[in-house]
Amino acid sequence: MGNTELVIYNINGRTVKNLVNSAIPGGEHSVSWDGTDENGQSVGSGIYFCQLRSGSGTSESRRMVLVK
Repeated sequence: MGNTELVIYNINGRTVKNLVNSAIPGGEHSVSWDGTDENGQSVGSGIYFCQLRSGSGTSESRRMVLVK
């Protein structure tokens, strides 16, 4: 079991928030993002990307639209 990361990026590719950065066992999990950055400040409406990287080397990215 390796380290799993779930990171939110803005449209410019800058890290907005790291939601998960730990070893997680296999199975189904859920994570919610409250629309804030690492400092707890609310971010604006727009397009964001989330990237999931697992310890096994797999990576998947998804586009999200945050509407307030």
